[in-house]
Amino acid sequence: MPRKPRIDIPGLLYHVMVRGIERRDIFKTDKDREDFVKRLETALEWSKAKCYAWSLMPNHVHLLIKTGEKPLNRIMRKLLTGYAVNFNIRHKRTGHLFQNRYKSIIVEEESYLLDLVRYIHLNPLRANLVKNLKELAEHKWSGYSVIMGNSEKNWQDKEEVLVRFGKSIKKARENYQKFVEDGIKQGKRTDLTGGGLIRSMGGLLNVMMNKRAGNSELGDDRVLGSGNFVEGLLKNEEKKDKTSKEVKRIGINKIKQEIERHYKITEEELTGKSQKRNITTARGVLSFIAMKYAGKNGNQLAKIMNVSSSGISRMYARGEKIISGDSKIMVEILGEN
Repeated sequence: MPRKPRIDIPGLLYHVMVRGIERRDIFKTDKDREDFVKRLETALEWSKAKCYAWSLMPNHVHLLIKTGEKPLNRIMRKLLTGYAVNFNIRHKRTGHLFQNRYKSIIVEEESYLLDLVRYIHLNPLRANLVKNLKELAEHKWSGYSVIMGNSEKNWQDKEEVLVRFGKSIKKARENYQKFVEDGIKQGKRTDLTGGGLIRSMGGLLNVMMNKRAGNSELGDDRVLGSGNFVEGLLKNEEKKDKTSKEVKRIGINKIKQEIERHYKITEEELTGKSQKRNITTARGVLSFIAMKYAGKNGNQLAKIMNVSSSGISRMYARGEKIISGDSKIMVEILGEN
């Protein structure tokens, strides 16, 4: 059965897992780990994403990321591609470093945020990389040490976690430590390792009891969350798929003409250097529609628009902001075709 496409929506919380090919180590030295952490920091700053939890294990990585301006796939491409190239150079090897695609699970934030922060930060202890919580609090390669104030990573959003445990930093850390201690007693939480209906409902027994009671709950292997949460995501994806089909049916050249008509500009103005507001708005809208719905990549669109790839990134961000603020624009551009 083919894998479903990723659901990639800005502002969602993702549990991301990256594994080495054939379970091989992806970190051999602290220099490798430092390189990965630096690239993670760069990717988060570039994308305006937030990281609440992370752990670097010998052959895999756990991240808990809330996306910002850029979709998860672009964040992970920026993080993983450069790291793999440098790792191969450092260790004089060739070939793939990572196992297939990274795994990402969309998480319903209010229901699972704290459990996943704890689960991810306990990974080094469960794998016997450290002996106890005291050592974990000093462990450089997990976000637990950051939350406990023993290391500093400006890119890790520790405040979002601590604010849920107390009004003062001291009290919040005490309560968080107790919360993590309680997690050790629970053992490995397999319900937090993926998505789907069974995990989202806390086990097969709960699913069966719910069904016997005459209740139905929607589930999806890409999501860890309630039926209502899943339903909202799937409706959004259905709408996006419908728009993509419509854009591809009309064709990018016709879309381009409609945008020129809508903003009352010429083709020369659209692909020229003018910085007039209506022209830069039109460029942004075209970039967003072409890349999000028509399947065009940055290089293809750069040729159409006569700009650099970095210029396209800025146009895309502008177009995304414009359309998210006024959904009628899409209707007006596509509606008459």
